[in-house]
Amino acid sequence: MPRICSLCSHRECKRIDAAIVEGVPNRRIATQYGVSEAAVRRHKDGHVPARLTRAKEARTMLDADELLNQAHSLYGKAVGLLKQAEQSGDVKTALAGIGQARTCLELLMEATGKLNRQPTVSLLVTSTEWLAVRSAILGALQAHPAAREDVVQALMLVDGHARD
Repeated sequence: MPRICSLCSHRECKRIDAAIVEGVPNRRIATQYGVSEAAVRRHKDGHVPARLTRAKEARTMLDADELLNQAHSLYGKAVGLLKQAEQSGDVKTALAGIGQARTCLELLMEATGKLNRQPTVSLLVTSTEWLAVRSAILGALQAHPAAREDVVQALMLVDGHARD
């Protein structure tokens, strides 16, 4: 059964972790908190990185939530100002408000994964081009009957035909 880390359960664990992160020498930490230098070293090597990673992930999530809240707030303000401009009959400001509201909406959609701006590539092969490519492949495979038959079977599946 593995040993329980004495520093993870130490009443001053957070302060010990902070000292380790700040680069305080192991010997000084051990003396200050009444633990062995080996225990500090094992804790530092085995447990502090995992804790730091979890803390960083939590901080990142909090930052992301804050940014999302700010984007929501900006969207609300943009819509509010747009409504004011519409009510006052200020068409120029209303149009600017529409642009700002749209930008905020796009930001929110990107942040929530509802809008993907990653480029996509779509390859369309015309029927004539496909027939030429298929003929070239099958011609090149004339000298290899077994491979040619396998390719024919695969091409028929692609073309939507089934062959027994």
